[in-house]
Amino acid sequence: MSQLDFSIAFGHFFIFIFFIYVFFHILITFFYKYNYNLKLRNVRESYDLDIQKSDEEIKTVKRILNL
Repeated sequence: MSQLDFSIAFGHFFIFIFFIYVFFHILITFFYKYNYNLKLRNVRESYDLDIQKSDEEIKTVKRILNL
């Protein structure tokens, strides 16, 4: 095999490695973002529930004070 064949083979090999890196980078980034958004959504829902509970407590206290 000539020098040109080796350089073509190494070039294809490095391009293949580069595409594998890009694929896994996109995959990991997607799952990280999805997991982060899922956790953020859970935090927002729990925060909304806390606000609803505190609103109910405030209404109860106002009702008691108005008696």
